Amino acid sequence: MVRQPAQAFARAELRERNRRVVVNLVQQSGPVSRATIARVTRLAKPTVSLIVDELASEGVLREIGVGEASHSGGRRPVLFDFNQQSHHVLAVHIGVEITTVVLADAIGIEVAQAEVVTPHESPETMLASVAEAAGRLFSKHSVNRRSVTAIGVCVPALVDPVAGVLVLAPNLGWRNVNIREGLRAINDSAAIYVHNVAQAVLAAEYTEGAAQKWPNAVLLYEDSGVGAALMVDGSIFHGVQGFAGEIGHCKLPGAEEPCNCGARGCLETLVSASAVLRRAGHRPVHDGTLRHQLRALAQSDDPRVNRLLREVGSELGTAASWLVNLVNPDAVIISGGFLDAGEHLFDGFVGSLRDHALPEAGATLNIERSALGGTAPIRGATLLALQASQQSVRSVWGPSRPSLPASDQLVEPAHVLSSR
Repeated sequence: MVRQPAQAFARAELRERNRRVVVNLVQQSGPVSRATIARVTRLAKPTVSLIVDELASEGVLREIGVGEASHSGGRRPVLFDFNQQSHHVLAVHIGVEITTVVLADAIGIEVAQAEVVTPHESPETMLASVAEAAGRLFSKHSVNRRSVTAIGVCVPALVDPVAGVLVLAPNLGWRNVNIREGLRAINDSAAIYVHNVAQAVLAAEYTEGAAQKWPNAVLLYEDSGVGAALMVDGSIFHGVQGFAGEIGHCKLPGAEEPCNCGARGCLETLVSASAVLRRAGHRPVHDGTLRHQLRALAQSDDPRVNRLLREVGSELGTAASWLVNLVNPDAVIISGGFLDAGEHLFDGFVGSLRDHALPEAGATLNIERSALGGTAPIRGATLLALQASQQSVRSVWGPSRPSLPASDQLVEPAHVLSSR
């Protein structure tokens, strides 16, 4: 009595696995014929024909013509390619000042982008603004919201990635916000996943940017606050609750400035963009131009400012040396607002990091600037959405990423990096 449902489930699981294998192959190697799919996947030809016909009828694959006949003659094969417009993903970067929303196609190519000022009065207002911005993008580009299969969100906060809950965002003043539920209005059938912004940035840099050669990396990120992210053997390290990398709220000896988290002397009270401006005697203006203000300060070429920036870089480098000594990475990457502070901060950072890290750990350490710059957070959110829609090229989110059905956890082709 129990075996029939179990057997039916196993057949359905196998069917979904086979569909996924076919989609992956066509997406990465198309256009291809049914015969090529059968040969590469080693699936039976009738099985391949059935799957291809189903996927074509659903719009996932599209027939694009015929190929060359084989040397032995016979009918020319029909070729199929992946339909990038078969579905869409939505990416959201909730920044302290500006929130970015991107609509992308099924392989992550951006279709459209919108920006809204981040309202701090309530998270509900923020999430409603995101939904409204998404709705405008759908209308302008004639995209059916039901075609959005996944939404990836990154936010500067402690995040529970499994529950999709923002636990604490000191610089936004938010606590215990269920972002996943708050964005259901966009499309209640879409998978919605949430990550810390520094982790999303590192995933983007590893997939497409400065960390591509470094499967063990540390990234330092600034967006009105300071965070870090860790990559271990090609997977983001989350920690038990998803909170790994909160270096900005580690305390430096002698520092006493109050922090938005409620403590005193946190690293970000000394090295964040607003802290640097304050230490330089400027009043930070949180109107979406904080990074521009920092860049202008760095470009002033004031000797007093240059000394301050080197000092800030030295303080950041000291903190980074703790991470280097703890995890012994291939590389350390500087990103976010730190890129706007110029060479004096970077030089101070490198010197301090080299001085304070163990010589043996520092001997082979690579120190890199972000290759993706200001696009890194939204690109990381896009990759997260692609991961959720099961179309990502590299799976870097690690074992703490939200669970997918067993049928979707495939053995990918050899060039695809599976999660640990």
